[in-house]
Amino acid sequence: MTRCCSARPAPPRSPRRLAAGSLTMVAVMFFAGLGGTAGQILVARAWGAGDPGGTRLVAERALRLILAIALPLLIGIGLAAPWLLRLIGGAAIDTDLATAMLWICLPGVLFSALGGVLRGYATGIGETRVVMIASIVSATVDIAGSVALLAAGVGPLGVSIGSAAGMASATLTLACWLALRHRSGEQTPRWRALLVRVDETSAEVWRIGWPEALLGVFSAGAAVVVTVLLSESSPSELAAARVVEATTALAWTALNGIGSAGLSLLARALGAGRRKEFRQGILAMIALGSAVALVLLIAGPSLTGWYLTTTFEPDVVGTAQPILLLAWVQVAWILCSIVLLGICRSHKDTRASLRASMIAEYLVFLPVGWLLCRHWAFGVQGLFLTHHAFWLAFCAILAISAVRHLRSGELS
Repeated sequence: MTRCCSARPAPPRSPRRLAAGSLTMVAVMFFAGLGGTAGQILVARAWGAGDPGGTRLVAERALRLILAIALPLLIGIGLAAPWLLRLIGGAAIDTDLATAMLWICLPGVLFSALGGVLRGYATGIGETRVVMIASIVSATVDIAGSVALLAAGVGPLGVSIGSAAGMASATLTLACWLALRHRSGEQTPRWRALLVRVDETSAEVWRIGWPEALLGVFSAGAAVVVTVLLSESSPSELAAARVVEATTALAWTALNGIGSAGLSLLARALGAGRRKEFRQGILAMIALGSAVALVLLIAGPSLTGWYLTTTFEPDVVGTAQPILLLAWVQVAWILCSIVLLGICRSHKDTRASLRASMIAEYLVFLPVGWLLCRHWAFGVQGLFLTHHAFWLAFCAILAISAVRHLRSGELS
């Protein structure tokens, strides 16, 4: 969903790292949507209904579904790795090294896929601190491991090892948390449930999860679209766009955290059949999100400007300054989107977000961006104007589904 720019200032990333990293990221995003978001929705609804056994059952069946899909898919990717990497990286790629990097990452992707379900389970029952701890552990292991292995002379393979270890460490952290909850007498998912056949609960996870999985995969196409729109831009414009996109991505991260917590609250209210609590959850998301968005809108442009001035050349700073406010105003759209997504997803409607994203991306963002960036040569300013066109279309389409759900009165 994030509007991320893939264009980077020189020096460019190594083709082998770009190719292996792209495949890994697509797989991670696919499984995060399939098991993580779907699991969170169903777990939160069961928790709201006062059914701890139901939360355990959902998590167990989601784990089983993920394992049933991930194993053959990742094995297939591993076997087809040389061909896939040549397709992505072209003639410049070192196929043998890139394949080795991808093979190292694939076990980490499996851990990440299973960990996504555990994250969804923890968030669904309101245990978000352990999710934060797991994320910190993952980032620490990834960065420290990669730096240590690079310093030891392992080379690019060290980065892949660090990434795989980081993904595995997050899942192991969550698994330890589950073990502690089980010892305290809580009903928790059992790993032996991985051997249970896929059933109706797994089918419901699939029904809710596949649109989110595709949304994650196709969102990678947004970077390709931006690259096409800026392909004729100068190096300073590319650098300015990349820096501004990277800093405003922090706003998405902050507000998306509120959206994730709000989704659990709304889904619990629906599971419990509490209309008043559902409305209060929406108002709480709006109130807290508005406060955070206002702070980001006030502080974001000045902090980004300071970072640009102290880090980059004057031509990059001059290119970026006029678009700072235009970029940071997107926080209003992001706030609107997380509220609408929370309403739709809590009603088990994940197709709405996929539909809105596909239409806004390829029927609005691409043609409008082509006109502004390429035909009328607005450059980077045209790109960020196009971002607003995307958000307007995305939120408008999503609002239609959200209003329908609110009028339906479904609270069970």
